[in-house]
Amino acid sequence: MTVLMACVYMPVDYRDLACLDNYIETSATISALISDTEAVQAIVAGDFNCQSHTHFYSALLNLVGDNSLVLTDTKRLSNAFTYGMN
Repeated sequence: MTVLMACVYMPVDYRDLACLDNYIETSATISALISDTEAVQAIVAGDFNCQSHTHFYSALLNLVGDNSLVLTDTKRLSNAFTYGMN
């Protein structure tokens, strides 16, 4: 069985449309990578630069849904994040 493992650092959200376009484009590249491989399973891990209730979140959910992925940190953590904003 072949497994695709991808480590990502998704674009940062500066709260403008260019950032959202870049996030969607990067998500499409990841989707293409997954669909173009012969791997049976895919693990996509890394920094998604996304929180729920932000304008990136729907793009992240599309990436997850389109590729049958699971957001494991939202299944295990509640009200948590890995960075601080001032």
